[in-house]
Amino acid sequence: MRLAPICALSLALALPSVLWAQGAVQHSTPDSPKALTNADVVNMVKAGLSSDTIVMAIRDSAANFDTTADGLIDLKKQGVPEKVIQEMLSHAGRSSGPTLRTSPLVVQNTDQGHHPGQEEYLQGEKYYSGQGVPQDYAQAAEWYRKAAALGHPAAEYKLGVLYDSGHGVPQDFAQAATWYRKAADQGDSNAQENLGFSYLTGRGLQQSDSEAVNWFRSAADKGNAHAQGNLGMLYEGGWGVQQSYGEAVKWLRLGAEGGDHDAQRNLGAMYSNGKGVSQDYAEAVKWFQKSADQGDVVAQTNLAFLYEEGLGTPTNYQKALTLYRLAADKNYVPAQAGLGIMYALGKGVPADNAEAYKWIYPAAQKGWTSAQYYLGNL
Repeated sequence: MRLAPICALSLALALPSVLWAQGAVQHSTPDSPKALTNADVVNMVKAGLSSDTIVMAIRDSAANFDTTADGLIDLKKQGVPEKVIQEMLSHAGRSSGPTLRTSPLVVQNTDQGHHPGQEEYLQGEKYYSGQGVPQDYAQAAEWYRKAAALGHPAAEYKLGVLYDSGHGVPQDFAQAATWYRKAADQGDSNAQENLGFSYLTGRGLQQSDSEAVNWFRSAADKGNAHAQGNLGMLYEGGWGVQQSYGEAVKWLRLGAEGGDHDAQRNLGAMYSNGKGVSQDYAEAVKWFQKSADQGDVVAQTNLAFLYEEGLGTPTNYQKALTLYRLAADKNYVPAQAGLGIMYALGKGVPADNAEAYKWIYPAAQKGWTSAQYYLGNL
């Protein structure tokens, strides 16, 4: 049984943790209505329902969609129509968005590093991070706007992030894309990456995989590790470029060696699947471990699976349990299923149906097939 598919090759562009922290997902109880998930939408598509019917179902239901780019890439691979994906994005609201990375000041003039608007930008940074003043995103936005009016690229980028997340300003994806473009045109690699994400998802501008590739490449060529990993995933999926596992591995490796946990996780998946490289579970363990050490729940779960099955490493149920629990405690559904099934089967622990149910039930409620199977046998 494959609890956390090693083939889970996915982008992970989430809102900046400094601005937004996902609340704990509440486990459903038997009396709770089931929220729609990505899997439910895929099943409706495969059942032949029209886009309009699926859109109406989304509008009339509670939902727990994964609208990060990993989820979006998978939806496209599953044949979900663009109209449905856009409705899912709209329903999810703030639950997706580009990753914020603290961008170094982009200096393009020759006055020893002083860019017009630098003082205003630094004031914005103080309010943005709460350094020496109460954290106040509205004040940060005002100072960034003053700096952006003087052409300060990092301020333009950060103003775009605020519009993307709706912190300190009304959420406005079109405004976010506008400010990202201003900074991107000045060479800010973080803005280029986020503009690529805007094109990938159609947030605030016309969706275009090829434009996403162009902007991810611009950022990747400047050494942006996260953009390198994202570009690798577009090559893996053939989105906006001719599919090439070799190019995917090339860019994923650059991002992974640059320390990006998403690229590390996805490079591990390429090794586990033998895509663009010879299948090598030991290399998969190496890269999953690096990503897991940074708290990546998908990597933790995939690494747990390798320890459970003894692939690329000696079987070690205790390490598998520890890793599954780390990810399960963060409400990652495949890890909840994996942990519950280990309790159900008595792997590394005495068989315990009550503990198994505790973890398997919420995973089954969210559509995880293996959890649903074991739930019926508890």
